[in-house]
Amino acid sequence: PNNYPGGPELCDGQDNNCNNSVDEENAIGCVKYLKDADKDGFGESPVGKCLCKPSYPYTEFTGGDCNDGVSTVNPKIAEACDGIDNNCDGQTDPSGADGCSPYFLDKDGDSYGTYLAAPKCLCDAKVPYTTAVSGDCNDNDPNSYPKAAEFCDGKDTDCDGILDPKGAQGCKNYFVDIDNDGYGGNSLSQCLCNAEAPF
Repeated sequence: PNNYPGGPELCDGQDNNCNNSVDEENAIGCVKYLKDADKDGFGESPVGKCLCKPSYPYTEFTGGDCNDGVSTVNPKIAEACDGIDNNCDGQTDPSGADGCSPYFLDKDGDSYGTYLAAPKCLCDAKVPYTTAVSGDCNDNDPNSYPKAAEFCDGKDTDCDGILDPKGAQGCKNYFVDIDNDGYGGNSLSQCLCNAEAPF
């Protein structure tokens, strides 16, 4: 009695409406299957059809696939540094993606990152994490970084832990004055920012 021309089609394996089709799309009792053309187990939301049973490419209940033409792009794929949103979270090459490299905070733009802040693992440099080189002891001074020229200014400009070292720019020649009479001998001298015994 359920089979007659013009009658409602049911998901029952029969041609209920006598149109020579069995369990066609949108039959009563159908379920929405999402399109999964790349067969990665994730459907392309919201592209789907109400079917009595899965029929390729409409085979999945789980959506979220942002590129149904590539099986290596879906919500369970790990992000990689490849310019693609691999896991369909709306981000491309985020921090911590596979293949990332450490970049250090460089606020003063001297191309040396501070060692006082943890680096971020990035695919490419992103302000203010712009350098792969660490060692800056003062990230607020662009003239202070490893191997920078030292001056007689009371600062550790080259980040070696020594203030105003021997030979710093602006130093003066001091002579050895062993007898402390205010006059040094002419044979031994050092270029210093300030007098240091025995000079």
